[in-house]
Amino acid sequence: MRKRTDSGFTIIEVMVVLAIVAILALLVVPSMKTWIANSRVRTVAESLQNDLRTTQSEAFKRSRQVLFVQTASSTVRVGDSSLTAASTSGSNWYADVIPVASGADSSVNIFLVNTIGSQYGVTVAMKNTGTAVSALCFNSEGRLAANTSTGLSVACTVPTGTSLMTFDLSLSGADRPLRVEVQQGGRVRLCDPAKTLSSTAPDGCTS
Repeated sequence: MRKRTDSGFTIIEVMVVLAIVAILALLVVPSMKTWIANSRVRTVAESLQNDLRTTQSEAFKRSRQVLFVQTASSTVRVGDSSLTAASTSGSNWYADVIPVASGADSSVNIFLVNTIGSQYGVTVAMKNTGTAVSALCFNSEGRLAANTSTGLSVACTVPTGTSLMTFDLSLSGADRPLRVEVQQGGRVRLCDPAKTLSSTAPDGCTS
């Protein structure tokens, strides 16, 4: 007759395993939070880059100046017939073809709205040559343009010299802020502000 043996874990072994799992969880959670924050910054940055290019394309298509506005409002909607106040501290944005003085295209018709910045809690800082601004204009050639008659209390200005229009994006808990650069000629690119653009750092920023 064979002797019966019991198999299984003792209470001490279970406690040791649980302690190890708890320690590993404590180590993983902070890095996971950072990864999520970095992912949110990248998502908003890519969305901003795409919307700037869409706005630029609209200027080409309509052969008109198009206005891109940074705003704190989350109530602006596509098709709105009035412009929403611009804000240098806003995380959202919208775009509109600048109305002509009279005729069929004399009314405001917002064609693009994005509120992902405030939804994800990402800070967006728009600057022209280092100075905070809240709007930019693309002309019919897709280049940055100056305009003092935007229909808002702010004007579109262009960078001086070789400077750029920039959007810096950041979020508390993220360790990889990103930047979207807009050159005077209209080129839009996403870059890493921790790096300087070079042959060995193609993802670096110009400034």
